[in-house]
Amino acid sequence: MRPEYKFSEAALVLRQNGIEVVDEAFGFSVSGEDAAGKMKAECGIDNDGSVSISVSSEKLPVAWFFRPTAAEIASLLISAKQLLSEKKKANWIEALKALDTHENL
Repeated sequence: MRPEYKFSEAALVLRQNGIEVVDEAFGFSVSGEDAAGKMKAECGIDNDGSVSISVSSEKLPVAWFFRPTAAEIASLLISAKQLLSEKKKANWIEALKALDTHENL
């Protein structure tokens, strides 16, 4: 795995920001609950070498988000958590989509 991915460092930052993270062979996963039910997100390396995160919930279709590094995925998740905490968004997928400035290919 290329050193710039640094999944373990990103997972540590997420934990420090109160996000439940599990280290995985492919990267890391995050879980939680929101207005859409249970949420599960899995972060790893996509086919093109970018880092992607798939986010699924009980009530919404899966959404994918792409960034160059795991650190940027961590930042995206932390910002989404902030939106949820401030009640500006009702669920993780809605919050992530609001923050996503990159096209989902």
